[in-house]
Amino acid sequence: SDVTIRSFRFSFKLTPRNKKEAEQVKLIIRAFKRNMAPQAMGSTGEGNFFLRTPNVFKLRYRSGNKNHPFLNRFKQCFLTDMQTTYTGEGVYATYDDATPISMQLDLTFKEIEPIYFDDYDKSPTGVGF
Repeated sequence: SDVTIRSFRFSFKLTPRNKKEAEQVKLIIRAFKRNMAPQAMGSTGEGNFFLRTPNVFKLRYRSGNKNHPFLNRFKQCFLTDMQTTYTGEGVYATYDDATPISMQLDLTFKEIEPIYFDDYDKSPTGVGF
């Protein structure tokens, strides 16, 4: 009846152990937020601008340095939702520099196009898409 576009939700617990890891966690969160935002082209101050689409993501399950031989494959996706919980253990606790000791990062991706019958011929390994 209807062609559907698949969505995928991933959940990560981020627990930095030192200042260097805390900085990396901050950069990861910022990168996802930045890449899911639309891009303005033109002068935003005067109201004469166009919006470009957010960046797209190519997701892959990995096994070592190769694609996972069994798990499903993805088409290009965009990040539709991002939830960051800064109380990953259910309580508010931070290190001396105010970095939370644990964070939960929930990401929801949606594929740009549906899966077609012929896509399975292009991906003969694993379970396909």
